[in-house]
Amino acid sequence: MYKKSLVTVVLNANFDNTDTQFTSTRAQTKAYSTRIAEVANQGKPDEHELPVGIDHGYMWRLFTYWRIEEKRGGVYLQIEVIALTRKFPLLLGWVINPLIENIPRSTISGLLINTRRAVIERNAATVGPVASSPSLGSHR
Repeated sequence: MYKKSLVTVVLNANFDNTDTQFTSTRAQTKAYSTRIAEVANQGKPDEHELPVGIDHGYMWRLFTYWRIEEKRGGVYLQIEVIALTRKFPLLLGWVINPLIENIPRSTISGLLINTRRAVIERNAATVGPVASSPSLGSHR
């Protein structure tokens, strides 16, 4: 995960996933992080992971819950994200809190945008061009 704001944060994460198929049109996926490590000096020759727990504490656990249902010719997604962070000094809250709140949101947003793009490209390859929705195509 990568987020650039006033500071740049790069995190390496491992997840365990559990997929449950309720019916042929309804499913659920639960994912939780088993390890999150902050990357220091990303992109430089001395890039390295900081020891887990001995970092800035931007995020130490991430839980995601996806509910997926095919209905009326489309697919509906409900996504819940819970991110846990460490406590920060009160004076740094104005800098750090927006970053912490935005990491899961931007990660999920990027995933949804890329998923939508892949579906449109796959559909175009098998069926032909599809008009894109302006309401979904411009989110970042």
